[in-house]
Amino acid sequence: MSNRRIDNLFYDKLVEGLTVDDKLLIAIMRPSIQLSAEQEGIYDNVSQIVPSIIPAPAETQTVGGDHKRFTGIYQVDVKVFMNPEDQDADIKLYDIQDKLQEIFEVDMLLTSGNFSVQVISPLKTSGARQFKQWWTCHCYFNYRADTN
Repeated sequence: MSNRRIDNLFYDKLVEGLTVDDKLLIAIMRPSIQLSAEQEGIYDNVSQIVPSIIPAPAETQTVGGDHKRFTGIYQVDVKVFMNPEDQDADIKLYDIQDKLQEIFEVDMLLTSGNFSVQVISPLKTSGARQFKQWWTCHCYFNYRADTN
């Protein structure tokens, strides 16, 4: 249950952090969504971000197990389409990385009811890789959530 809450808190923050102009240029995709052959063409030429959590096993240091610690990685895969006439894919990639850095600041705390999750590392990025006409990179940070 808590992994879903963590994922939803970060996803909501991501959507909230993007401006209307950003949302016109970037499609936010859930990793569980599978597009049909007819739908795949809809997202051609549109930058995409695919957020997901990679949870570590929950831990407890109490005998009764009433305190649980959830840690893991929140990853956002960024895909930028490189138009043959437009060679600015790297600039678009860096702009999206900068935007994610603004949205998910270190020590940021997100709360829903009596449950909170905290960003405990700065945003890290992998090197960009090209696949056909797409440039992709992974942006990620570590998180921690405690329950009582």
